[in-house]
Amino acid sequence: MTTHETSPAQTPKFIGRLPFRSVKVGEPECNLDVTVWLCDENVCEHHLEGQCDTAADIYYGSAEDPVTKFCPRHFYEMHFDTDAAYRLVDLEPLSKRDVERMVNKAADAFWAVIVQNFPRSVSGDVSPLATVALNRAQMDAVNEWIRNNVNPRHGDAAAE
Repeated sequence: MTTHETSPAQTPKFIGRLPFRSVKVGEPECNLDVTVWLCDENVCEHHLEGQCDTAADIYYGSAEDPVTKFCPRHFYEMHFDTDAAYRLVDLEPLSKRDVERMVNKAADAFWAVIVQNFPRSVSGDVSPLATVALNRAQMDAVNEWIRNNVNPRHGDAAAE
């Protein structure tokens, strides 16, 4: 399968990563993340195999394969047609407890560095207000990082 050339004006703009992977049926090791792209011109890989859905200038592809893109119609057919070669698999969601464990482990490492740099300190007291504020900020930062880098649809674990 060959991808048609794209001019600079046709360069798709990355919009975001979706919370599932595209997996080839019968070959689970053959899988890619699913990303959404915006492009003013049709960059669908299957543009010669039937009319493309170009109404919203949205295309699906993978950040792991930056060249190949599909219009919504052809992406849908690839995954949901009667004899579809691919299927979509949800990413495992992280629970509030999973995120709390990560934050606590990171906080322990953070405080270990602080203690190491102040060897003559005799206690590790921090006010309850500062402790709660720091924990909340850490949870917010970790949830944001997960949304932006791992799974953009991951809801805030702190809110669950």
